Amino acid sequence: MVKTIVWKEFPEDIKLINLNDRNITEMNWKGCPQGLTEIYLGNNQIAKMNWEGCPSGLTIIYLDRNQITNIIWEGCPPSLTRINLGYNKITDTVWEGLLPDLTRIELYNNQITKMNWEGCPPGLTFITLCKNQITEMNWEGCPPGLTKISLMENQITNINWEECPSSLNTIYLSDNQITKLNWLECPSGLNKIYLTNNNISEMNWEGCPPNLTEFSLHNNKITKLNWEGCLTNLDTIWLSNNQITELNWEGCPWNLEFPFNVELTNKFIEYKKSRNNIPHLPYQCMTNEHKAFINDLTHTFLLPPKDNEIGFDSPYYKYELYKNGGISYKEVVKEFNNITT
Repeated sequence: MVKTIVWKEFPEDIKLINLNDRNITEMNWKGCPQGLTEIYLGNNQIAKMNWEGCPSGLTIIYLDRNQITNIIWEGCPPSLTRINLGYNKITDTVWEGLLPDLTRIELYNNQITKMNWEGCPPGLTFITLCKNQITEMNWEGCPPGLTKISLMENQITNINWEECPSSLNTIYLSDNQITKLNWLECPSGLNKIYLTNNNISEMNWEGCPPNLTEFSLHNNKITKLNWEGCLTNLDTIWLSNNQITELNWEGCPWNLEFPFNVELTNKFIEYKKSRNNIPHLPYQCMTNEHKAFINDLTHTFLLPPKDNEIGFDSPYYKYELYKNGGISYKEVVKEFNNITT
């Protein structure tokens, strides 16, 4: 039995209409209020999208939980900025006929096997492709302004950044089959990556984007903490439900937090306390570069006050002051000896 929309129920000046859960089987726009800007058609039985007569000012449409197998964009309103097609039966992303104002599309829980960007609107900034059957990350033809993408719950085994747009700042890759971290050609602006529930066994920071601040590695197979190459911008990392047996804090960003992991948090606090305070050396044996750098460290890393005098043998001094930007330890020792002899 065909069931369509009876538009005469709605006033002519209405802007938003909710038609979720109405058992609608056929899309008909005849008589639709022409000032409509948002419409919700979730959980119906629509199998084919018809745009004929659709209000030209429509900006948002929800078609989630229907029976759509492919989307036809011919006649789509030029002002459309967001469309939700989650929980349908779409097998391929076809963009032909879609006008360039679209900025967001949800395609979660469909049957898509490949990321296809050909003809994609250039203004797209956010796309959700989680819960599909994608096996490979492909960026060829991806919109240049894409900032966020969700690829959770697919079948991806390798991270590939080739041709990934430089604008990308957030990516969700949780619940895949990734075994190795790879940053080659990763966009430098990336600041959040989520890799929960994969098969990663090693922390690799080589080529890590300089602006990365948030990183999720929940539920992987990491046994050893490794911070070599990790940049100081990182402030949050999730490492719960790993089997970490080897703790190594050298190179770990000073203000890093471990949400929901009390054990790691406490061990990191103990480590920082054990190294205590920055050194208090006579100013006559310090270059101006060192004086400025100590001040920078105090503000940047929120270091504790200088309670004690710590000499050249302090592991804290050698690590925080020199490895993070001061001149070499040997040069300072030589300078100090010259001054005192």
